[in-house]
Order: sequence, then structure tokens, then C-alpha cells
Amino acid sequence: HTSLPTHRSLPKAPQFGSVEEESSHDLATQRHELLTIVQHLVCLSPKQMRIDYPKRLRDYIEVSQDKFQLTLPVKKAPKISFTLPLPQVDAHWGFAKLLLKLGSDTLMNVLMLLLIERSVLVLGENSTEVTACSCALLELLQPFKWAG
Repeated sequence: HTSLPTHRSLPKAPQFGSVEEESSHDLATQRHELLTIVQHLVCLSPKQMRIDYPKRLRDYIEVSQDKFQLTLPVKKAPKISFTLPLPQVDAHWGFAKLLLKLGSDTLMNVLMLLLIERSVLVLGENSTEVTACSCALLELLQPFKWAG
């Protein structure tokens, strides 16, 4: 059980002046204060946390979805709005990395190799990316079942 920060505990929003007037230390302090405010604002309510993906894709398209909306305390900042539930970043990020690193043709070839039960070795310089890409490959195989 994690306690969520309340809006009552928010520090006052920093006022940004012109870049020429501010020292780098002042700008860093203001950035830190703004990030602290954003961190407090970006909290889902308990009701929003319980929202799950619809069971049928058609419901996701046709039914109006709840949204998480946030207005940042910065002049001219656009309103941030996400459809709930929030995407599964780990799976989506791994797939995006796979697609960027391999390209669609190579990714399709890797999937074909996995489907015919060939071994595939995933290598990389960053262990986080290797893990995310490996998990994404497993997720892409999820709909398939081994027949024998």
C-alpha cells in the first residue's frame, strides 16, 4: 500500500525569468522545484489505478475511455491527457526498441525463426535494452501455443 502525495503539500511554482538574467544555479534550482511539483501532480487516483483494458477490442474503440489529465504550472504549457489505463510501458518500450534496432523485415525474420523453434541469441551493450527486447519477443509469441 503506497500513500499518494496530496496537492496540499505542493511547493509554490517557480517563476522563470529570461535566460540572460538567471544564473545556471538559479535555473537548476527552478527546474528542480518544477520537477518536484510535477512529481506531486502526476498521481493517479485509486479509482484511476483500478481501470483495466476492456476485454474486447471493439469496446476500447467504441466506448468513451476515462482520461488522466494534467495542467502543468508553466506558462503556455499544453494540457497533458492520457487515455486510461496507461499503456504497459515495459512491453511497448521493448517492442519499440526491437523495431528501431532491427527494422520490420529483420524483426519478422526473427519471429519466423522463433515460430519454427530455432534458437535466437539477443546481444547488446545495454542489459536493460537486451532484457526489454527479449521480453518483447516473448510477448509477441504469446498468442501462439506449442502444438506438440
